[in-house]
Amino acid sequence: QEDGLREQCVTAINEYVQANPTGLVVCSRIGDYQALQNQLTLAQALVLQPLANGQIEQFIEQLNTDDKEGMLHLIQVDWQLREALRSPLLLNLFAQSFPNLQANDESASGKRNRTVESRRQALFAAYVSSTFAPVAKKDKSEAPTQLQHQDSMRWLSFLAAQQQRRGSSRFFVEELQPTWVPFRIVKRY
Repeated sequence: QEDGLREQCVTAINEYVQANPTGLVVCSRIGDYQALQNQLTLAQALVLQPLANGQIEQFIEQLNTDDKEGMLHLIQVDWQLREALRSPLLLNLFAQSFPNLQANDESASGKRNRTVESRRQALFAAYVSSTFAPVAKKDKSEAPTQLQHQDSMRWLSFLAAQQQRRGSSRFFVEELQPTWVPFRIVKRY
């Protein structure tokens, strides 16, 4: 059924482009697109490829941080992490969260059973931890407490689950619905 809808979508896009000869960008997963009977009538196509080892290393070498050597060493000895970093998003997260990733790695067990997906998850977890890390301030009382961190993670996880249940990947506070909140909480307000 999805393929039928995709075919209809390609037909509609082709008709639109013929009627309105303006610039248009269409994004798709290559496998899904190649499986279609119809193809888009495009002047040009661009296929994004995963980052190569050299591109990953070049990005890290251009960073303005003392952690460069440690980062380069880690991707040399941890091939699963290097595979996870082939995405520009994850490579940026790696640069931002390296100290937390390194700290989590030193305390983690089962290093032999790592997978690319587990390294991806560890990278996201390190990024979230670095995002919640207290910022050096004159008044230490403003730093988030462990309880605030846990509450934030719980509510963010709840929002993500609600988004996923509704098939949405973008969050807009204006779209929050009372039906998202458990009934016992709605009664309070």
